[in-house]
Amino acid sequence: MPFQNATIPSITLNRGVDSRREGGRDMAISRQVDFLEPINLAEHLDKVELYLGQVCQIAGISKMQLDYWTNKAQIPTKGKKQRIYDIDALETVMLIKQAKDKGLNLGAAIDAARRFRDQQRVV
Repeated sequence: MPFQNATIPSITLNRGVDSRREGGRDMAISRQVDFLEPINLAEHLDKVELYLGQVCQIAGISKMQLDYWTNKAQIPTKGKKQRIYDIDALETVMLIKQAKDKGLNLGAAIDAARRFRDQQRVV
């Protein structure tokens, strides 16, 4: 399922309150938090799927531009009724945008993005 506006639950601790008066509630929450470890989101980005509008919002381009660039650069997408982009496709779009912002025409921007991606795979 494509990535939607996700809500990340949070835990608020009342650090200034004596947990003994709260019946140990804060101690229990503190123990629960203590066993958690940081999440490396980079390890999960390959699962992210974005709709055309979401890619446009992230990249700062119009839907018409993205549609044109997708066809011209042959950016792979999923979906039948609506295009769905993965993180690699988003990166390609953002590299093309960066190259265009630096003054390259679309063809040169697409080539630069491809060369950059190829170079990153080698390193």
